[in-house]
Amino acid sequence: MNKFFYLKLAFLNIKSNRKIYVPYILSSIFVIMMFYIMSSITSSPITKNSVGSNELVVMLRYGEIIVGLFSIILIIYVNNFISKKRYKEFGLYNILGLDKKHIGLILFFETLIVALIALITGNILGVLFSKISELILSIILVISPQPGFYISYTSLIVSVVIFSVSFFLTFMMSLRKIHLAKPIELLNVNNMGEKEPKVKKVKLVIGLLSLISGYAMAVLIDDPTIAFVMFFVAVILVIIGTYFLFETGTIFILKMMKKNKKIYYDKNNFTMISGMLFRMKQNAAGLATICILSTCMLVAISTTVALYVGTKQGVNETNPHDVIINNYQPENNDYYDEAIAKVLKDNAINPTSYIDYDFFEFWATKHENKFGETTVDTENEIIRICGYTIDTYNQQMKTNYTLEDNEILFLSNLNEQYENVIVGDSTYVVKENITTAFDYDRLLRGYSNGAYLIVVSDEIQMLNVCNQLNELGIEEIENKIYLNTDASEIQINQLVSDIRDLKYDGVYFNLKIDELRSRYSLYGSMFFVGIFVGILFLMATVLIIYYKQVQEGYDDAQRFIIMQKVGMSKNEVKNTINKQVLMVFFLPIIVAIVHILFSYKMIYLILTMLNAAGDQVFMISIGVSISLFIVIYSIVYYVTSKIYYDIVSFK
Repeated sequence: MNKFFYLKLAFLNIKSNRKIYVPYILSSIFVIMMFYIMSSITSSPITKNSVGSNELVVMLRYGEIIVGLFSIILIIYVNNFISKKRYKEFGLYNILGLDKKHIGLILFFETLIVALIALITGNILGVLFSKISELILSIILVISPQPGFYISYTSLIVSVVIFSVSFFLTFMMSLRKIHLAKPIELLNVNNMGEKEPKVKKVKLVIGLLSLISGYAMAVLIDDPTIAFVMFFVAVILVIIGTYFLFETGTIFILKMMKKNKKIYYDKNNFTMISGMLFRMKQNAAGLATICILSTCMLVAISTTVALYVGTKQGVNETNPHDVIINNYQPENNDYYDEAIAKVLKDNAINPTSYIDYDFFEFWATKHENKFGETTVDTENEIIRICGYTIDTYNQQMKTNYTLEDNEILFLSNLNEQYENVIVGDSTYVVKENITTAFDYDRLLRGYSNGAYLIVVSDEIQMLNVCNQLNELGIEEIENKIYLNTDASEIQINQLVSDIRDLKYDGVYFNLKIDELRSRYSLYGSMFFVGIFVGILFLMATVLIIYYKQVQEGYDDAQRFIIMQKVGMSKNEVKNTINKQVLMVFFLPIIVAIVHILFSYKMIYLILTMLNAAGDQVFMISIGVSISLFIVIYSIVYYVTSKIYYDIVSFK
């Protein structure tokens, strides 16, 4: 026999097994295309020339790594299913006279055919769709698209190398299994593991404790920093709990149903319960994987959508001013205000609001109500302390407080309240523990160790506080100007340029438009990566469901023939199938939605660290994501349940 015989046989095998090979080839093409697009965009001119390009490239690089690793795992997973499905066929070849090296040659040509189709088609489609993806990214980042058509030859080479190695690994794994197994083992591999599983009580307890612990963390943690640190711990606990409870919890429930004679001996339930019970260990891993992938997809899409959609609102909430001018040199103050006013007049800019005030800010240590201690121990942590005069507070808050030299208004972002406060050697009586203040978000928001605002009587007391907190005794009062205007972006940029030309040392600028661009660059890239990863997770979920249904169909076919022979009608068989498929399909998505609901608070706390918009945006994002996923999931249910029934019915 010449080698072309094995090549023809490989083509014939792929054609005859097209029900399992076509989805494998299509999914391989798709993940290769996605990887090339992500890799190409990471190195394209649009990312290098955009605002915040460093953050953008880093985020896209992370996305490239995630897409690459996940794609490799997905290809290996699907190939393992296909190989297992065909072990019986390879065992038959062996019995009919082909030795294992000939079977290996057939397997090599099959892998080569699939790899060539996937690599060539996937990379060609990747090149074609990369321009569309660039245009989409430019819209997301609110920047002008790059002219011309960019092809990354480096990305092509990396894609070919990575996925060629992946296909080679799948070939070697299948070859090893065939080489080590005896023909009779290959023939019976799909019939192994049919013993009724037992409820493993240890796993059941561990699963319950893990899931409850993960949920408890998500619900009880209130600090954004702690939420960020503990999020991955909670995720791991929930994943462990999900796998263990799907494996042991479902068996426990099925056994309880079996003990209930009224439920179990119903002709519509008998086949479903007994069938699910006998293979639940295998089903559980698949169901848990579907659940985890669904949860990851919903989290990835909903959080990145919320961050991106709420970008403008988030910037307006944390920085409501068009221009912020920071003056860190108090000696500039004598002529500074007049110079700014002249520049505004020269540029024909009329401010819609103009706030000019002095303030101080320090990093200090705190123990109870004492600020400014210089040693740090287990009871002392570095905190932020800042303040301004009562005149500034009254003017901006529309109040009419009066303070003596030894009196202050006190505000803590940790809701701490004191009757008096000691700053260095000075003691101040707290006239009132206020709950809000001018410029609260900028001065106090986001400091988990604690941030404190002290409103003093006048600038003399401001100097006193500075001297107490500064070990060198240097006066450190800063000036800030908040400017809002109806001027265009070009006029604002010219204004900033003219103020910079004044050559004042220690003067710095923050523009809302720059912050908006930076946020769009960061959150836009996260959104883009989130959509990519979400699509991959969705495709993996659909593939796992599809192959699971195919496998279940072949496993159940003979059983349902026997059931029809002993008296079950085709309608009864179909009803039993529908019940089993419904249980297999919708249990993972129900659990995934429960995971999302419990994780809502923790994820939102993390989003607040990123200055995301209010929880309404996040809530809508989650609601829309879940709704769309349920629609897609239902379509997949309809298609795969039909495939399952066709296999069982031998159509």
